[in-house]
Amino acid sequence: MPHSEVSSDDGIKQVRPIPVSADTGSSSAPSDDHEKRSISQSPWLPRLNSCIPLLQSVQKYSSYTFTTFAFIHGLAVVVAPAISTSLADDLIGMGRQLYQDSGLEWILVWGSLGLHVLSGVAVRSIRQAIHRLKHGDKRRKALKRRTSLRDSIPSEEEVIVKEEGGLTGGISGYAGMKPARTSFVSRVLGLTPLQMAGYLSIPLVTYHALQVRILPLCLEGDSSYIGLDYLQYILSCSHGIARSCLNWLIYPSMVLLTTYHTVYGLLFWNNVKQLRLRKLAMNFISLVALCGVYSLYAIHKMDSSVPQFIKLRFSGYLDKFYLF
Repeated sequence: MPHSEVSSDDGIKQVRPIPVSADTGSSSAPSDDHEKRSISQSPWLPRLNSCIPLLQSVQKYSSYTFTTFAFIHGLAVVVAPAISTSLADDLIGMGRQLYQDSGLEWILVWGSLGLHVLSGVAVRSIRQAIHRLKHGDKRRKALKRRTSLRDSIPSEEEVIVKEEGGLTGGISGYAGMKPARTSFVSRVLGLTPLQMAGYLSIPLVTYHALQVRILPLCLEGDSSYIGLDYLQYILSCSHGIARSCLNWLIYPSMVLLTTYHTVYGLLFWNNVKQLRLRKLAMNFISLVALCGVYSLYAIHKMDSSVPQFIKLRFSGYLDKFYLF
C-alpha cells in the first residue's frame, strides 16, 4: 500500500497510510456480499422458484385425493376387523366395486399417490438446488452438517422452523411442558417428522401393494381372491416363520406411519398450529394404530374356510413375491 512520507526533526520518517483506490490492481478477494450478489443473479433462480407453488399445489390436492381411498380402505381393513371380520369382508367387497370395478383406482390410488410422491421429491430437490445456487458449492459444503435449511428460500425456512419439532413438539409438548424446538430426525437428517414418516411409508406401501394387488393381478389377471383370508394366510406361519415375522413387522409399522403422515399432513395443509388440536390428532393417530394392531390380531385368529386349492394359489403368490 503506498504511503506519504513526513519528516520529523530527528530524521526519522513518519508514514501516514493512504487508502488504495479500487483501480490500483489490489489482489484482495471479492467481498462476501459481492459473491452472494453474483450467485443470486443466476437465471435459474426465478425459474426454479416459480415451479415450487405449482408443485406444492399438486402435492396438496393429490394427497386429498388419495386420502379418500385411504379412508375407505382403512375403514375396511384397519377399523372393521376389530369389530367384526364379516363386516370387514363386506366393506372390502364394497370398496373393490367402488374403485376397482369402476376404474377409479387409477385416479384414487395410483395416480394420486404417484403425483404426491413425485411432486414432494421434486419440491425438495428444487429447494436444495436453489440453496446451492444462492450460496455456492463452498458454502454448501460448509453447511453440510446443519440440520435445517435456515439459509434457504423463505418458504422453506418457515416450514422447517415450525414443523421440525413434530406434531406436538415431542413428549414434552404433548405433556404440556415446553415443546421441543427440533426433533431427533430434524437434527440428524434435516427432515421434519412429517417428511420422514412419508419417506418411510413409501417402501412399506410398495411392499403391501405388490403383495396384495399388483402380483395377484399380474398372475391371475385380477385380485378377486384377495380378502381377509389372504391377509390371514400372510400373517400365519404356514408359509414360513421368517416371512410371517417380516409381515408382522411391516404391517403394524405401515398402519402407524401412514396414519401419522395422513393426519399430520391434513393439519399441515390447513395450517393448524394450535397445540390442543394437535394433541387431539395425536390421540386419534394412537387410537387408529392400536385398532390396526388389534385388527391384524383378529384377522390372524379368525376361522378360515378357504378351500385348499385357493390356499395353494396364495402360496404361489408368496413364492413369487419372496426371494427366500
